[in-house]
Amino acid sequence: MVKNNTHFGVEKISTSTHTLKTLFIEQRRMTCKCVPAATLVPALTQKNILVSITNVILKNKTKNSTLPLKVLVSEPPDTLAHARKRPRTTEEEGNGRSPSKRVSTPPLLDTAIERARNVDTVVYGLYDIGAWYYSPYPSEFGPNIDKLYICEHCLRYTNEENQLRVHKLNCKKRKLPGRVMYQQGNIKIYEIDGREQKLFCQNLCLMAKLFVDHKTLYYDTEGFKFYVLTEQIKRSDIMVGYFSKEKLSYDNYNLACIMVLPTHQRKGYGRLLIEMSYALSKKEGVVGSPEKPLSTLGALGYRAYWASTLISFMRTFRGDISICDISKETCIHEEDIVSTLSRLGLLVYSKPLTISLPPISEPEQQQQQQQKEQHQQQKEQHQQKEQKKEQEKEQEKEVVHVTVESLNIYITESMLDKAVETYRISLTPRLLPECILF
Repeated sequence: MVKNNTHFGVEKISTSTHTLKTLFIEQRRMTCKCVPAATLVPALTQKNILVSITNVILKNKTKNSTLPLKVLVSEPPDTLAHARKRPRTTEEEGNGRSPSKRVSTPPLLDTAIERARNVDTVVYGLYDIGAWYYSPYPSEFGPNIDKLYICEHCLRYTNEENQLRVHKLNCKKRKLPGRVMYQQGNIKIYEIDGREQKLFCQNLCLMAKLFVDHKTLYYDTEGFKFYVLTEQIKRSDIMVGYFSKEKLSYDNYNLACIMVLPTHQRKGYGRLLIEMSYALSKKEGVVGSPEKPLSTLGALGYRAYWASTLISFMRTFRGDISICDISKETCIHEEDIVSTLSRLGLLVYSKPLTISLPPISEPEQQQQQQQKEQHQQQKEQHQQKEQKKEQEKEQEKEVVHVTVESLNIYITESMLDKAVETYRISLTPRLLPECILF
């Protein structure tokens, strides 16, 4: 009898489980319209079903009558919450599919909003550098980083000094990845592909954002090439500055971002990187220009380079030339040439002087003789003045005759000298052609 009861009980449990699930789903479909079964079945936990079935078996032993479904099934308190559905959207109704939850990423922050500086001091090699702007370093470091430790060999970063010491014991990099494009003494410029050395370039961009306000590129480095300027210290090449350039630029931009560390500024490194970007443009045979807008320090560096290049070119040129021809010779964009010449005060159009003499009258003979004597005196004085003017013209020889939008511009050597003295323009180039390795 015990075996039969046990066998019966097992059979009864299996049949009751199927019956209860079916009845419960049908009842919920009647009360909650069009609720899918997959939403309701998980609400019945295995514990509730077993408790309800055991109650049915015990009741059937004492009394051959079935109880209502609402007494047998103890409904969990959150079943209705699971059964409620959000309203369908128009796309879901058109597709006839049931709505499904999707993980939504947080919206991107507005890049136009200036964010507070989150790093106080950058420990980089032998230098403690104060940061200027915000940089999106990991949030695990906290909202305010007192000291950010960066390895001068691979640019990996941490917020703990002990971790940096352990890293330096294992970091064996003493040369930068990529190939050397320029070498002058202890100074080198490496060309690094953003696709091949993605981690290094990302770390470089994060560090550069601490000192560049308008920089927006952090992680998407695959479409760029990076030209990194290094100084050799104890057989190691240490990064001191860089500029990035798009691999394919439809606007012929030869520079996307430029940065020199504050500890190495006023050494001519910014001018060297700018000249390197235009040397690459000359190699490609393309008239280049940097991306706008420029940062404050970037604008100062470019204005100095444009002024120095144009004045040096005009001092060695004689004859007629147009802005387009100057652009082809120097690989500087036409808009940059016009803005530079106008800023230096060289685009001043002067009309030729015309002297209008009064008409000759018919005075009396005595008056004519007196006038002749006066005229001779004036003629001698005029000849002396003309001789002085010719001497001045010999000193101020015409350097170039520039045509800007059908206007004739005459630029003399004295105008160029005045511009050099006024704006303190350095005419000595930083990039030596014999040190270029491409």
